Amino acid sequence: MFNGGYYYYPKGPFSLPTHGATTRETTSRGDGLTSQYRLMLTDPWPFRNGIEFGIEHGAGDGLPTSVRSVVFWYDNEHPGMRQTSSIDVGNRVSEAAAAYRASAPDPEYKLTAFYEGARDGNLSSLNYDLPSPNHGFVIIGSQPPPPGTDPLHESITDSGRRHRPGAVIKFRLRIDPDNEGVVLRRRLDQATYGQRAAVYANGIALGIWLTPGSNTRKRWADSDFWLPSTVTAGRRQVAVELRVLKPDDTLPGTGKGWTDFLYTAFSIT
Repeated sequence: MFNGGYYYYPKGPFSLPTHGATTRETTSRGDGLTSQYRLMLTDPWPFRNGIEFGIEHGAGDGLPTSVRSVVFWYDNEHPGMRQTSSIDVGNRVSEAAAAYRASAPDPEYKLTAFYEGARDGNLSSLNYDLPSPNHGFVIIGSQPPPPGTDPLHESITDSGRRHRPGAVIKFRLRIDPDNEGVVLRRRLDQATYGQRAAVYANGIALGIWLTPGSNTRKRWADSDFWLPSTVTAGRRQVAVELRVLKPDDTLPGTGKGWTDFLYTAFSIT
């Protein structure tokens, strides 16, 4: 984070144009005080409609610390896009409002799972049997919670559908007519490997929506597909058609096809 591996600065405090450590105090017990900074000038973090920033304290947040942080963020006071509509797949009222329909979908199913990232349900794991010159223990990382449990209350439960290769999904979403394109976001189940679909908007082919790989431990994921302004500008709604394709490859123990739980339209303004 601060360009100092494990926050270890052997030559003491330093100051550089993009990062530095201005204070470093260490006690005989191995704990202490460090003041650090970093400017993300050449490697900014792009985001579309929101960002959550955090600093992990040891592997899996398992190291008790006292931290004070200041973050400066500069914007132009104009949001780049806004949510204009959504479809809660599995909710019949929401599906009917968006004219959502699919050819031969598998039965609806409910999933309780975690996203990857900060709210992944993982627990910090400490091993006090391994000696360390500083603390007498080594933080060996974070571990998934036992199957079927959620001690940190970070899981999400939602209902959705599976669609086999060859299926066709159609729906309509409201958009801002004064848009410069639309971002279509989908919540999916990563236990299905290599999800691919040909995308059509208002009857125009726009390419392949691909979610590569799979994750059977942290099954939730969001995937975005951009609809250009050439097919969305001046319109109050967009008709979307998804033609589910076979994956490029197979992976043992994973499903094939397409999964959807939530579609959200963000109009780029």
